[in-house]
Amino acid sequence: MSHKTAVSTCSTACLRPPRGHSAILNSKSRFLSPSTNPPLRDAVVFRNKDNLNTNTRRLRRGIVGPARIGNDSQAADLQPSGGSRVIILECDSILVDIHNSGHRRAFNMAFEEMGYSCSQWSAPIYYDLLRFGDSSGPGLVKTYYEMVGWPIMLSSADRNDFVDKIYATKERIFHEAVRDRDIPLREGVQEFLDDAIKDGVHIVLLTATASAPGEGVAEAVLDILGPDRASKIECLSAVKGDVGQEEDAGEEEALDKDDPMPFDQLLKEATGKGKVQSASSFVRAINLQSRGVGMRVDSTLFATAGAPVSPSYFAAIIAAHGASSASSALVGANNALMESAKGAGLYTAGVPPSLAARGGYTAMDSSYDGFGAGSGLTWRRLKRMQGHPLGVQPEHFRSLLGDENSTRTKGLGSLHVLGDEVLLQILDVLSPEELGQLACVSKAFYCFANHEDVWKGIVLQCDDETQWVYHEMGWKATYVKSILGKKEYSQHGVRVKHMYSDVLYQPWMCARLDIDEAWLETENIDRRSGLSMEEFIAEYESRNKPVILTDVASAWPACRTWDREYLEQVFGDKHVIVGDRPMKFSSYVQYCDRQRDEYPLYLFDKTFCDTVNELKSAYSVPEYFEDDLFSVLGEDARPDYRWLIYGPYKSGSTFHKDPNATSAWNAVIFGKKKWIMYPPDVLPPGVRQSEDGADVSSPVSLMEWMLSFYDLRDCEGFKPLECVLQKGEVLFVPRGWWHMALNVEETCAITQNYVSVRNLKHVLDFLQSPHASVLVSGVATEEEKISLHTRFLNALEEKHPSVLEVLREESRKKRHKSETQDKLVKCFHSTKESQSQQQTSFSFSFL
Repeated sequence: MSHKTAVSTCSTACLRPPRGHSAILNSKSRFLSPSTNPPLRDAVVFRNKDNLNTNTRRLRRGIVGPARIGNDSQAADLQPSGGSRVIILECDSILVDIHNSGHRRAFNMAFEEMGYSCSQWSAPIYYDLLRFGDSSGPGLVKTYYEMVGWPIMLSSADRNDFVDKIYATKERIFHEAVRDRDIPLREGVQEFLDDAIKDGVHIVLLTATASAPGEGVAEAVLDILGPDRASKIECLSAVKGDVGQEEDAGEEEALDKDDPMPFDQLLKEATGKGKVQSASSFVRAINLQSRGVGMRVDSTLFATAGAPVSPSYFAAIIAAHGASSASSALVGANNALMESAKGAGLYTAGVPPSLAARGGYTAMDSSYDGFGAGSGLTWRRLKRMQGHPLGVQPEHFRSLLGDENSTRTKGLGSLHVLGDEVLLQILDVLSPEELGQLACVSKAFYCFANHEDVWKGIVLQCDDETQWVYHEMGWKATYVKSILGKKEYSQHGVRVKHMYSDVLYQPWMCARLDIDEAWLETENIDRRSGLSMEEFIAEYESRNKPVILTDVASAWPACRTWDREYLEQVFGDKHVIVGDRPMKFSSYVQYCDRQRDEYPLYLFDKTFCDTVNELKSAYSVPEYFEDDLFSVLGEDARPDYRWLIYGPYKSGSTFHKDPNATSAWNAVIFGKKKWIMYPPDVLPPGVRQSEDGADVSSPVSLMEWMLSFYDLRDCEGFKPLECVLQKGEVLFVPRGWWHMALNVEETCAITQNYVSVRNLKHVLDFLQSPHASVLVSGVATEEEKISLHTRFLNALEEKHPSVLEVLREESRKKRHKSETQDKLVKCFHSTKESQSQQQTSFSFSFL
């Protein structure tokens, strides 16, 4: 699928068009979102195709300015800038559902043991009792029997003894279950921990938040997790005396003195840079000096519940690990704990332990139905959802929070009247040195000048000789470390308050969201096998209708042997085309593993068969598509037509039509691709096209389109065709169809465009259009674009004259049919006029 024409005007991975092309965003081509949706960022404008996702910005070498902040009146959250991550998890309600799987089950077993098996508490009943009772175990039993009625044979005087016996039996059963490790972990927890630990995350287990310290729940959980996991988990207690505290007597005695170190001084040292030991001492001191008993019920059920620990406690935990709150999170089921964690700047993920504990979560940043794929919490999902590194929030949060402050207004001065898109276009002409200086002016400019897409444009517009290696800390770090060659780079140390911007926030959000499983459910494209050539032509190609062929590629050597390891082996450090620029394959694979982009760079290489000769023999053109008339021009003179496509999760191409009115086929070698397709005369929602078809505008990324328009995808009464193309399947893409493709996982595919006899007339008409110099793609120069029609026609006359004769005969028949119809129309009008004259004559004669 050629994209040569698009090189000068397209940047599908960037927030706005590349440097030097701001004028493209004119009133004709700018995307206008429907009133039913929040306004999107600047649209990407491209020519004919949207396979590119690179920025062609020119490199201007310079020294990046210091990352300091001007003297705005706004306060900023100053956090340690280390790269460590800390995840704090509640033990009692997150790793195990201690109420549902522990206490409730023990109560039911106690009732059965005492002969009251009819008194069984379902989860909703149990949580109602927690809400309406006095939170004590005996109180739950009393509340229950006061609601349903006491046993008939039980006198009023014996009720307290009866309750005490039930509760004592329940406690014995519960402690036996804990002792025997008969308390199940929540489903998916172990996988969550394994993924986080593998990623080098510090795991902190906060114990005794919904149980008493002496009940031993934390010890049981660690045993169930196994020694390998337990050795990588740090336990801290919400109250005195729980697991994980192994202070010697001297230290405990010193901490319990009447005149300990002042709290403010201890906290100051704890949060100071490099004061890890002080932070650890602070945490230990709070643990040992805490008073009170563990909360027996989920605190989210009580509006008056107080936080077991303070924001200072969480801040000290983070500081003790040399991390920042921006890179840390609390996973909890206790609203009071989440309030405290948010006070320390942590991201809070709520995972309610059971169906009746859904209410009261006012402090969570996100909520999940358990752990695992689908609607559950995974480590991959959590690490993508932690707060914006600069503290930027979406615009609607300002009104939602009633925030009258505005870092943007005060920090931009008189420039605050400009839209965020305009500001980024202004920044687009600045050098790296100028961006660094601008970041020092104010906190608002700091946010704009450190926007990742700005630095992505700087890196990608380096000249071809500049070799860079993507750094996992982002595009600015890539520029500093890989292009400037600096050994040290400190990530953002500032998180700005009261900074609201959809333009800055949305790329970060889209980069961290996972593909919604609901987007992958619709499958309404025909899947066929064993089609004869005649059937394919009659049912699909002649009708210009897509179809998935399931049996033509699965036997290819490529589908059996190609994977990432194989491609790394054969390509090595050879160059491939990523977007429109050469890049070492080894560097691109490294980028894929490290990238955090909203719209990842996409390998779209037309020279792969020349780069690695053996790849060409690993697949063959399916017989349905062998009739490619562009081949009469020869390999060197024909438009680009064959590509190797490879990219990571969430990479792909936004809506476009294939070039030069050709049809195409796309075969998945490994991975999966989500496709959405609209017929030629139905413009996809969110996409705008100029009158001549030269300019097309679309949302910046695939994820943005899916979030904004997937629910509105039914367009002009047409339901789009959708599928997830699997390994070994081939999709026929008819001429003129709008389509987008989103990689559901790391995916490799091969695609070719072709011209068949059925499509020849449309291609010839396209090539001789008045705007051929703009619309035609896949050839190098404007002269080649203009002359392509003539050269193609002459080559067909020489090598396939019968094909052209068939077209001419069809054209003559259509012209004759049209002339006949015109004569009939004229005859009809003539008859009507004659009748009208007779009626008029009679009428006048009558009068």
